[in-house]
Amino acid sequence: MTLKPSTQTLEEQSLTKLEEVAQLIYEARWVEGLDEEARCGLLRQAIKVLMREKTSARRRAKKLSLHSTTDTDKLEALLDELLDHPSQRLAVYGTLAPGKTNHHVIAEIQGTWDRGWIRGVLGRIGPYPACRWKPHAMRIPVQVLSSSRLLDHWERLDRFEGTAYRRILAPVTNAGGRVHVANLYEGVVLS
Repeated sequence: MTLKPSTQTLEEQSLTKLEEVAQLIYEARWVEGLDEEARCGLLRQAIKVLMREKTSARRRAKKLSLHSTTDTDKLEALLDELLDHPSQRLAVYGTLAPGKTNHHVIAEIQGTWDRGWIRGVLGRIGPYPACRWKPHAMRIPVQVLSSSRLLDHWERLDRFEGTAYRRILAPVTNAGGRVHVANLYEGVVLS
């Protein structure tokens, strides 16, 4: 069997992926009758498609020896816009939460706090709580910090969390039942 080479340009392939993502996000936000699990699943699927496309754009730029990250920057900006600015939301479930031992790390970041939950499993990394996002698992209570100032703190927060945690985008359901996408530090290896 001979495979036919794709006749689509890289830009057309990216556009097709972005159309797929836009459709998933539209369905997650506006289709009536979907429960929380279905909305979260659609958002997570959209995130995966966009993240794969972002990785693909980086590989293409590297292969073509491009020094500009314009394509990946554009994809990151589009991802942020389509998902209603998750770069400005951090969901916390452990020591960064208000009143907990490491809250001082984010206390200086002006913003608003909201309660909600994610789906996942809880474990530990040493003495610290750790969570792994899983779409059909139990509800884990979180507190969500919403702040445009988070953009200036991601590098510092990533360093604080270290290699034991990775920052991911995850669907968060607030107390009113609305689903948002937020950054979440997920434990890499749970015990």
